[in-house]
Amino acid sequence: MAMAIMFLLTGCPGDKLVPRESATVIMRGSNICVVSPLESHEHITAIQINSTHSNGLHKIFDSNPVYIAKGECLPLFGYLFIPGEKYSVAYDIKSADSEAHLIIAEVSR
Repeated sequence: MAMAIMFLLTGCPGDKLVPRESATVIMRGSNICVVSPLESHEHITAIQINSTHSNGLHKIFDSNPVYIAKGECLPLFGYLFIPGEKYSVAYDIKSADSEAHLIIAEVSR
């Protein structure tokens, strides 16, 4: 399952490399916030969170994309980050007028 999601987020062998953009991670109160760099015409179609030890999170939203304003926190869909673990977060981003790309972030709690 995780391998299938990786292909959805990164493409198939032989495809060109999907462009990646790093996101800033901050704390807002006691919550982790991946700060949205999205422009108004961009939307999230998938998320993948991977951990060094815990179960990850994989969601696809192709039929119901998620729009988040620039500067707001990107959704983490209730995922619980455990202190002492390292996480990677990837959002699949699409828009009508630009190439699909990934927003990526590394998180340590």
